[in-house]
Amino acid sequence: MTIPVNINARRIKGIRDIMLYGHFIEHFHRQIYGGIYDPGNALSDEDGFRTDIIEAMKKIKVPVLRWPGGCFVSSYHWKDAVGAQRKPLFDKAWRVEDPNTFGTDEYIRLCRKIGCEPYICTNAGTGTQRRME
Repeated sequence: MTIPVNINARRIKGIRDIMLYGHFIEHFHRQIYGGIYDPGNALSDEDGFRTDIIEAMKKIKVPVLRWPGGCFVSSYHWKDAVGAQRKPLFDKAWRVEDPNTFGTDEYIRLCRKIGCEPYICTNAGTGTQRRME
């Protein structure tokens, strides 16, 4: 027995928000240093961002980029990565020293270059969500 099926291609049941297709970057392995952010590399622009990666992210139309992603945020303080005077920090999740040269300022600059919205994660355990005063 066959059952006839009718498909109405014009029926719209719902619209997905483009922000569902966001991405995230984390200070793990070579995602940031030696990856997206690699000052001195022949493929990097004047701000130290790899132009090939920027173009690839534009091509896939990243709508929103979450940072810092993953375990790194568990001991990260966004206020420690704003401005020119920064100290390296110890990443407790991966047990390595992070030079802290890619921080909040660079992240916002990266989002602007890609043309996406920033989504900054905050450390709610030992950090703060409050603005600098």
